[in-house]
Amino acid sequence: MKGLVCISPAFSNKLEVKPVDYLKMSLALLYNPRKQFLIPFTAEMCTRDMQYQKIMNKDPREHRLVSAKLIFEIKRLQKTAPRSAARIKLPTLFLLAGDDKLVEPAVSRKIFDMIASKDKKIVEYPEMCHALSIDLGREKVFLEILKWIMFYL
Repeated sequence: MKGLVCISPAFSNKLEVKPVDYLKMSLALLYNPRKQFLIPFTAEMCTRDMQYQKIMNKDPREHRLVSAKLIFEIKRLQKTAPRSAARIKLPTLFLLAGDDKLVEPAVSRKIFDMIASKDKKIVEYPEMCHALSIDLGREKVFLEILKWIMFYL
């Protein structure tokens, strides 16, 4: 591996999940780790592109569910991210959405600062939503990734 590209990394959850729902998820770990729970997000929270919103809302493969085990593992890995960041020595590119309604960009900035690599870059798109690859202006994102990859090839 020659480098690391992180697009809207999810080091911290911004969704409004009720504490009682987290409790239910935790209890499900004991009796049914595969039990699924609805996560409160919409297509509009992912992208401003109305065409992609329609695609997301009509696609039967799209769902807003997470298993108890998956949410447990996500939370566990989010807690270990600072220690892990300190071990990353690869060239690293972070791309952050400024209007992210799913994850907290400020936490991603902190994790970025902890990365040990001397060769790292962070780019923020203030007007963009979480799903940078399908949001309006995605061409800028793909161009940034392409320029970065070409530099390291």
